[in-house]
Amino acid sequence: MTRHYNGDLSAAIHELAKDLHRHDEIDKKTICEFDESCLSPVEIFTSNGNSYYP
Repeated sequence: MTRHYNGDLSAAIHELAKDLHRHDEIDKKTICEFDESCLSPVEIFTSNGNSYYP
């Protein structure tokens, strides 16, 4: 699945955070915070064709 970042700097910071998490340098709570701040929100589509952001 393609990740959509808020910008180039956010992408670089998020990739660094993922590497740190992979090597157990930051915990799951912290990587989730990086996800929220660096990744664009996902648009959800309903069965009637409407969309919303959670």
